[in-house]
Amino acid sequence: MWSSQFIIGWHFYSGYLEEGELGDTASAPHPDRLEIDEAFGFVFRSKGWFGKMLLLDLFALLSVVLVGAFFCYGYLIEISRAVRRGERELPPWDQLGKKFVDGFLLGIAFLIWAIPLLILGGLLAGLIAAIGCTASESGEMTCNPNGLAVGLIVVLTIVLIALYILLFVLIPAIWAQFLDGGLGAALKVAAVFRRAVFKPGITLLVLVMYLATSSVASLGIIALFIGLLFTFPYAFFVQSHLYGQFARITDAAAS
Repeated sequence: MWSSQFIIGWHFYSGYLEEGELGDTASAPHPDRLEIDEAFGFVFRSKGWFGKMLLLDLFALLSVVLVGAFFCYGYLIEISRAVRRGERELPPWDQLGKKFVDGFLLGIAFLIWAIPLLILGGLLAGLIAAIGCTASESGEMTCNPNGLAVGLIVVLTIVLIALYILLFVLIPAIWAQFLDGGLGAALKVAAVFRRAVFKPGITLLVLVMYLATSSVASLGIIALFIGLLFTFPYAFFVQSHLYGQFARITDAAAS
């Protein structure tokens, strides 16, 4: 219930917009400012917005066999690209083959960026196993400590947490780079970092809004049917809009 009120509130805050109301009278996107109200309101003035939500739900359900996830990512990428071009509505669900490829390649990009995390996680698990740590039925961990091994575990844990936070901070920049040039651009480390630090306040705000909208989606999922049909796709649409704005704002830093 709270999540529905939150969403409806943002809808009205965006100006009591009716479907297609802005049309040609919509103001141009601000080049240096993140338009939060626009990200929350653009869905409801898009033609066929509810059907587009249902299609994302459908492909999300197909994610149990992995394939659907790539279509979802591909559509979210297209939303970001449309926003980056200055468009103000949800794009159509067309060119599914292209969307699948885009989603697959973006997944590969994030997987490559996560390799250090995977390696360190494996090393940490191996060290824990090496010192004979076991978990009881109550969840308590007992170990046969070795001073050097314990020290390495502490260091690796700190580094792992730091890398996880770093990757989280870089997500908007990686996404923006992918919009600009596909997989190759998303793997350009220097360009990704330049985007991330170009306007730190914008980067932080995008991340905060990501956490906020993810919380809304989670609350909707608790409500089961409502979450699956409405708050889940809505949260992803808002996040993708913010990523598109972030890409447009930070394009100058990528070159």
